[in-house]
Amino acid sequence: MHKLLAFLFLAAISSVHAGELSVDTRCLSDSKKKINLEFRIYTDSDIGWVGGQLRYRQSEKYIQLTYKSTETLREVEDRPWEFQHTWLEILNGAITGKYEMVSQGAIIYKFTYTNETTGKTVDISNETYTDKTGKCTWANA
Repeated sequence: MHKLLAFLFLAAISSVHAGELSVDTRCLSDSKKKINLEFRIYTDSDIGWVGGQLRYRQSEKYIQLTYKSTETLREVEDRPWEFQHTWLEILNGAITGKYEMVSQGAIIYKFTYTNETTGKTVDISNETYTDKTGKCTWANA
């Protein structure tokens, strides 16, 4: 976590063209509330940079995510379009999994994890809320 913050700080002060970094934090669980994770998206729209990380509830460490792609699934007239965003999980320099998120505006309809080795997919689509400080609460989890 400290390395990521140091990197973001250095990147922000070293680039004349960089704008304000925005952070979108989402808290997600599986249907049985056995899997709980905090998903963060970092965006600098001035330079077109997107980064991400996530942390499972039982862990103190964040997993680095690399943004791969966004695909338009449905163009809806007079409403936000529906997109599928793909993120790659990076551990020890290797791709170990893939997270896919289907969203329309601020609403997440589907969030899945696929293990690169086994091919097993887990649905983690139940969104919960953050507290006033932006931390995941996972009420009743």
